[in-house]
Parts: sequence; C-alpha cells; structure tokens
Amino acid sequence: MSLTPLIFLGLFALGIVAAFFVHPKYGLYTYFLAFFMSPDKTWWEDLVPDIRYLMIAGSVTLIALLVQSTKSSGLKWTEIGGFKIFIAFVVLLFPMYFWAVDPEEHWEGCILYAKHLLITYAIYRIAIDREMLKTISLVMIVGCTWFGWQAFGKSGDRLEGVAGAISDANTLGMHMVTGVLIGAMMLLGFRGRYKWGAFLCIPLILNTVILSGSRGAFLGLVSGGIAAAVFCPRRFRGQFGFLSMLALVLFLMLAHDQFLDRLASIFLVTEGQEAMDHSAASRFDIAAAGWEMAKDYPLGAGHKGTRALSPGYMDARLLSHGRRAAHNSVMAALVSYGFIGCGLYLMLYLWSAKQLFRVKSIAEFDRDTDLGIFAAMFAAVLASVFASGMFSNYVFAEVQFWMIGMIAATMNLPEVRERSSVSRQTYDERSGRRRAHRPGPRYGS
Repeated sequence: MSLTPLIFLGLFALGIVAAFFVHPKYGLYTYFLAFFMSPDKTWWEDLVPDIRYLMIAGSVTLIALLVQSTKSSGLKWTEIGGFKIFIAFVVLLFPMYFWAVDPEEHWEGCILYAKHLLITYAIYRIAIDREMLKTISLVMIVGCTWFGWQAFGKSGDRLEGVAGAISDANTLGMHMVTGVLIGAMMLLGFRGRYKWGAFLCIPLILNTVILSGSRGAFLGLVSGGIAAAVFCPRRFRGQFGFLSMLALVLFLMLAHDQFLDRLASIFLVTEGQEAMDHSAASRFDIAAAGWEMAKDYPLGAGHKGTRALSPGYMDARLLSHGRRAAHNSVMAALVSYGFIGCGLYLMLYLWSAKQLFRVKSIAEFDRDTDLGIFAAMFAAVLASVFASGMFSNYVFAEVQFWMIGMIAATMNLPEVRERSSVSRQTYDERSGRRRAHRPGPRYGS
C-alpha cells in the first residue's frame, strides 16, 4: 500500500481522537486535512474507505465543541447578522427540494451548504483570539501549498483534477489566489512562523495560479489586491506597494506565453472586434440563457439548476456532453436558488463588507496592526472570489464561507466588542438618544 493514504488515515484518526480528548481545534485541522488532500478524489481513492471525510470531521468538531466547551463568551452566534443570513439561505434550500428540476442533485446541494454552515460556525467558535485566527489562516495557505505541490510541473489541461475536491483548473486558480492573498498579508503584517511560513508558501502557490491559465483567477487576483490596498493599515501601505511591484515582476517571470495570450484576449481589440476565444465569448450567451431560466423559475430550479435546464435554453454549440453549467456565480445563484436565494447570497457579501469596514475603522483608531491586517486579508479573499465568480460558478466555493466564520470571530474579539460598544455609546450621547436597557448592542448584526 502506498505511503500517502496511510499517512492520511493516520492523521485523520489522530485528529478525530484529539478533537474529543484534547481540543476541538484539532477537529477543524482534520477537516482542512480532508479538504485539501481529498481522499475520495485522488489517485489513491481506492486505497481508503469510501466515506464522507469532510462531514465526519465537521460533525466531530461540532460535537466536541458542544461536549467540551462552556458557554462562549461575547456575542452569541444567533446575534451575528452573517449567521442569520446564512441560516435563512440554508433553510430556504430544503423545501426547494419538492420543486427542484433535479431533486437528487438538489439534495446533495442541501447537504453541501449545511456542511458549509457547520464549518463556518466551528471556525467562529474555535478562533477565539488573534493567535487562532492567524493559525487557521496559516493552515489555509499550507493547504494551498499542497495543491501547488500536486500541480508543480504540470500545465494546461493536465491541471484538471490534480487538486482532488477542486476538480477543474479555473476553480483551482481561484482558490490558489486566495492563498496568495492570505499569504501576502501575513508576510506584510505578521511575524515569526506566520511571516516565514507565508514567505515559503507564496512562490509555489503563485506558480499554480499561472499554471491554471485562468483569466478569472487573474482578475480575482487584481480585485483582491485592490481590496487589500483599500483595507491595508496606513503604516504598511508603502511596503504593500513595494511588495506588489515585486509580486508583479515574479508573476511576469513565471508566466508562460500561453497564459499571457489568454490574458491579452480579455483586453485586445482587433479589426473592430474583441479578440476573445469561444470560451470567453460563450459566457455572455450562457448568462442570457440563465436570465431566461430565472424568469421561468423565480423560486429557483434547484442546486446546479443551470446545468439541468441548459438543453432547453441553450444552443447545441454551447453544450458539452448535452449540458452546460453556469459561468457566473450570481447567475448560478439566481437560477438555482431563485431571486430570494440569490438576494441572501449577495447579502452575505454586503454584511461582510459592513463588518470589515467596521474592523478597519477600529484598527485605524487604535493603531491596531493585527486587526488592520485581518480586515485586509478577509476583504481581499472575498473580493477575489466574487470577481473570479463573474467568469465561473463559485457560488458554493467553500473558502468564501470560511471567511464569513473568520469575520464573525474577529467581530467577537473582546477588544473589537469593547471598541464597538464605546463607539455606539458615543454616537448615542452625541445624538441625544437614550439607550434601551439591555445587556449590550448586537454589533455583529
């Protein structure tokens, strides 16, 4: 038997035991281990039991939290607006099963989002201080580095399937961009193992972004970089600009001609027409067909509804093996989950932006470097996923929901709660309002 599956099974079992008898955080680490190694979607999948490793790790983490933890301090998760929106989204999916175009596929979607909600809650409960927020961020970029190692030396179509659960090159490129952005902010603002860990991981991760050949990932990288610049603490803006220039030089050194040609096809205009290949141009037709589907199914067609309905709404030239998936996250949410579901999905991003601007304000007022870096990091990741999702369907990409948990955990840090309370009280005093007599404001709402 190969060594890789043996190591995975040993670490998985050890993590499950440690979650119960040591600390629930080991259950979370085990979840990330299963996500990044993807034992059910690798060349050694036949050498390990065929079980739901992610669901098992997530459930064990939740049970360990319930068994070992006393009442969590600070905000209750039910007071946090992001969780309210996410719960409403997940609850909406279950009755949709009865009118979904493909009920079996939709049920899998219900389970998927329920798992996302579970792990988002686990991140919120486990990341109780700054060190845990930093450690979880480091685990994420180490996982991306594993993907980078799997992809090293490959290119083009050979990247399809190398990252296990992240099956296609575009999704791999998007996810690796999040690793680059997390690593860049850690390199900029943190010290010790966090800085040097990021320094060692970034080149391999960035190389994989280039190998993916994904234009959406590149635009996600640019968008994430802009968001990071907006949220970056003032004292680091000079360094941020310098490192951005170095990153651009490294990117151009690593980029191959095929990838640069694909990027050029976004911007170049020749003979009065945009020089886009069929893959890029077809996205407009797919989006137009998606709008027609949404109008016919305003309550949602069910998980992966675009793919199920595509034969009746798209020309044969757009189909692949008789079907076509959505190539835009917003349109995918609109068709699959209806106008209400799409609205809830977008509300998660709006809630995240509101909280991140609040953290940025507190960080600037207190000159708190860590908080500023956290805000820039999470904003960069969410901006990159959303921008990349304009060219592919990432509505169920898990990394965006991890960020929801990280943002909620940041809002629950004692110093953030305290500063938010003082700011709200000052505002009320200046406006001449009398506060209601209650334990405290709901600052995560």
